Amino acid sequence: MTIISVGLGYSFARQQLACLDAFVGGPVWVLGPTRRPLNVSGLMVSLTLRDLQQLWGPVWLVGGTEDAAPAIRTERGFIIPVSRNKQKTSQPKDIICHWTRDLPDSFLREKLPEDRIFIDTESKLIIGLGESEHTMGITVNKQCQADINLIQQQIEYELKLPGTCEAHYVGEGYEVNLTGGYQVNVGLTKKFKRMPARTHKSALIAYCTSPNAQLLPVLKLMVGLEVSACTGNSRRVSLWDVIQLTRVKEKAEGFGYIQAFCDHPAGSIECIGMCWAQDRGQIDEIVDIPGDETFKKAAARRELINAILALEHTGINHKGVLQAFWPFSECPQVCCIGPSTRVRKNNWLRVVKDTPDTSTFAALSQRCLGMAYSFSIVPLSGCFQQYIPQPLPTALCTRVFIKDPNGEFVHEMTHGNHLRIGELKLDAVIMQPGDPHVVVARVRQARLSSWVGNGIKVQEHVSRHNPVSRLVLVITF
Repeated sequence: MTIISVGLGYSFARQQLACLDAFVGGPVWVLGPTRRPLNVSGLMVSLTLRDLQQLWGPVWLVGGTEDAAPAIRTERGFIIPVSRNKQKTSQPKDIICHWTRDLPDSFLREKLPEDRIFIDTESKLIIGLGESEHTMGITVNKQCQADINLIQQQIEYELKLPGTCEAHYVGEGYEVNLTGGYQVNVGLTKKFKRMPARTHKSALIAYCTSPNAQLLPVLKLMVGLEVSACTGNSRRVSLWDVIQLTRVKEKAEGFGYIQAFCDHPAGSIECIGMCWAQDRGQIDEIVDIPGDETFKKAAARRELINAILALEHTGINHKGVLQAFWPFSECPQVCCIGPSTRVRKNNWLRVVKDTPDTSTFAALSQRCLGMAYSFSIVPLSGCFQQYIPQPLPTALCTRVFIKDPNGEFVHEMTHGNHLRIGELKLDAVIMQPGDPHVVVARVRQARLSSWVGNGIKVQEHVSRHNPVSRLVLVITF
């Protein structure tokens, strides 16, 4: 603070004004005690209409008569009284005011309240009520009881991972072509460059490999896919769960591995250190320092990131084939699962295709996953131990948002409702009795022309819980 002493304990100092600072163009010189408290919010100014005219005039009374009016116009804005419930002054002629660049609509003559305050030539103006205290513009409603968790549930359909985008085109300028002969022809061409889409998976991996990434929330995302090696049925699981399928295993007799299962929570350092397969060759061993907790955490984090990167190339490839990690061999391998095989029909594969909204980290599981629903034409389970005379349909269990064409969440569905997940069209077949949040749908193989419009839009839900999302069992008929 710049100070000019004048003696007797007084000095001039440059200080900010509360709301007139923008009006006068910066801090002003103020005479006061040398040891004065610093007013961060700025100083209020008390002066009459004549004083205002002489200091920062010209000024005009507007909205009333020449002697009294509800507002004062200056060369750079307006001075207006605050509402009566904020007029806390000891003198009847004192009026607390605020300077603003624009006159609010409420100060138009036809919109003024009946008990409006008038400023006259005898009034003493106290100017400087902060913007957060006056009643114009956007204010904070401290009485609001809105639940941010409920708001998040309603708009989670619009929440995206930073960095994801659809494929799009950007302009690269113009190209002018001139051709000459008997006459000159001029052509103008605008050039575009196609920018590829950035999927949810690529953005997620880029985030996980950054030095300060918070990995625990990512591990809870429902982007994993557990595929039963026995029945071919699949279900969405968390990223941590699918990593466990690839890492928690025991050495099998002869060669290879068998999966083991534990109940450690997501991101458990104890699980990484004890349950994950550690029988490596000498060249692959991680040097450990007993008792050094910092090193153990860093080593566990590095192991976790490596486990995520090992699943980077799983999911649906360019041919529409699902590549799922095969955790039962020593060398990294993937199992390629097509839409139709000798014993399975997997027409739900397009549901788990990587998009800017969701991703798939897939791994095979030795668990026999059967269906929880039975139909006359769909067996309860296509267990590999049973004799299978013809290819059987498999099912996918996932969680989705269901919205109508207007973008509203669908809370009630009936038999035969049309659903659309990306390029895949489905028919709602049956609702689970007593549970409106469970929908069974089948892939529509034919008669696509019988559809009305595009159907109800469906998007996979990557968060673990949300009351407006539904559990959907997609079945190939």
